[in-house]
Amino acid sequence: MPAYRKERIVNKLSLTQAKSAPPSTITFTKFIGEFKGWPSTVGRAVLVALSLASAHYFGFMSRTPFEIASIVTIDFLPTFISTFSFYFLLCYTVSRVFAFIASQMLFATGHTLAALSLRLRRHWPHHFARTATKVYKESIIYENPAYLSALFIGTLFLFNISYLELSHTNFGEAALTYTLITIIAISFKLGFLARSPAKVIKRLRDEKRVANRRKIKKTAIYFGSAIALAFSYYAGLLRFDKLTNEHPVMINSGHFTGAANVLLRSGNSQLVLRHTEEQREYIYFNQHISIRIEIKRNAKTETQSEG
Repeated sequence: MPAYRKERIVNKLSLTQAKSAPPSTITFTKFIGEFKGWPSTVGRAVLVALSLASAHYFGFMSRTPFEIASIVTIDFLPTFISTFSFYFLLCYTVSRVFAFIASQMLFATGHTLAALSLRLRRHWPHHFARTATKVYKESIIYENPAYLSALFIGTLFLFNISYLELSHTNFGEAALTYTLITIIAISFKLGFLARSPAKVIKRLRDEKRVANRRKIKKTAIYFGSAIALAFSYYAGLLRFDKLTNEHPVMINSGHFTGAANVLLRSGNSQLVLRHTEEQREYIYFNQHISIRIEIKRNAKTETQSEG
């Protein structure tokens, strides 16, 4: 029997079996086929989240002395990531409320302008006919973009004032240099050296160049991931500066009593900082051990003691 006839018979048998199968089996098979990529997608999302959180934590720990970091890094990692997640979710939730209010106010303003234009059209039909109709039809389109914009800006603003405290005074020569390097790298990725900017933008807007747009999209994903990883590390540095600049709190423990800035805390373990104009003292203590490291600011010497 020829091969093509065998293939036709197999296809007919498969079609007959599919028709004779119960509806529940077909639905379940279709469901599995549609969602079989979910584990891989969820796994990638979790891996990305852990990478960003780890980079954030390592940026924070890079400001502490190596003698302290080598001892306490593993102890405080889960707590630090949990604190970061709590602050981010808190700022996101609060921003959703304000974003909804802002979008509804903008939506109400758009409808008010549309109604006003419709009223004016009755008196001057030749001047406000097209404007009134356009405003009335397009006012609802801007509700979702307004909500997303307010949500993005509100989340960043609340997260900054509650967790990072990034201001224009923090941008030094290093930050400006990194920003310039990023802009140059983006121009290289888009191909501004090989073609004129107008031609590059035209190629990006051309919907027929599917392969080119797919290539640019893939490159943008990798580049955006690198930028997010670098910013997450930089946010760890900002978090350390925020905690060290806060007012000290009173601590009463079996191994330490006094006023200090609490940097990290997990259960009975704490890492605190006491700093003056002359020196900085890092103190790690729990139920069993206490470690102190003093760093003098004027003389570049370190004094360590354990107890």
